[in-house]
Amino acid sequence: MINNLSQSVGRFSGRNHSRLFQVLLTITGGGVSLLLLFLLLMGAQSEAQAAFSNQVAGVDVGLDQNGSGLPSEIVTYYHTLTNTGDSPDTYSITLESPVPAGWNVTIEPTTTTSIPAGATMPFTVMVQIASNAISGTEYAAVIQATSMTDTAVIDSLTDTTTVNLAFDLDLIPPINTGTTTAGTNVTYTHFIVNNSNAAETIQIETSSTPNWTITPSMQMVSVGPFETEPFSFTIGIPSNGGGTVHTALVTATSSLSPSVQLTATDITTVTEIPGASGV
Repeated sequence: MINNLSQSVGRFSGRNHSRLFQVLLTITGGGVSLLLLFLLLMGAQSEAQAAFSNQVAGVDVGLDQNGSGLPSEIVTYYHTLTNTGDSPDTYSITLESPVPAGWNVTIEPTTTTSIPAGATMPFTVMVQIASNAISGTEYAAVIQATSMTDTAVIDSLTDTTTVNLAFDLDLIPPINTGTTTAGTNVTYTHFIVNNSNAAETIQIETSSTPNWTITPSMQMVSVGPFETEPFSFTIGIPSNGGGTVHTALVTATSSLSPSVQLTATDITTVTEIPGASGV
């Protein structure tokens, strides 16, 4: 009978409790001792379930971080996730903030392995800056870790990435040439090419050899990031300037980096006017 009881309990202990109860009644004919055994088994199982349900989940992902980089660069943030609960747990790590156009955020890993209580696991957040990101732009990536034991248990941090200045300026064309007659005016046009990721105000100065009038001799040109802006000036050719080769030197000075000066040259050949002498 004991063997039959053992087999019955083994066969039905993982199934519906009422069915196990019926089996025990059938075996014992309603005997009290085995009914007591059943109640003890039920109590042990309830205690195990209560112990499981009383597990406390916890997580800590540490402090916020700040970083910076140039357009197209990847800025990497290194973090540590700590299981602050009282039992092993796994966690999902997700991005909770929208990603701007052209940017990219990668998290490794996005799901942890089982982490013992009190133990830690490293994870990284990689933020790639957009190729056309404007200097000074900030993007805050909100990273959240969620317990897989209790999804109401979360912790988050913010990685803030600032876009640095990428300076790139050009003055084109580097050389202009022209031919005109004495007593006329000649106009030249150049372009400021701003490949920087910030707005620029360029100071344009011109010098004249020989010292003929150039209008304007100095001007300011504003150009937005990743934009091109033209500027022009006019050289007044004196009536007695025939037979002269005039050179105008153009100097463009950056406001973002005043030590940067770009130059261009405009060469004008002035033809003779019959009866007029050259300078």
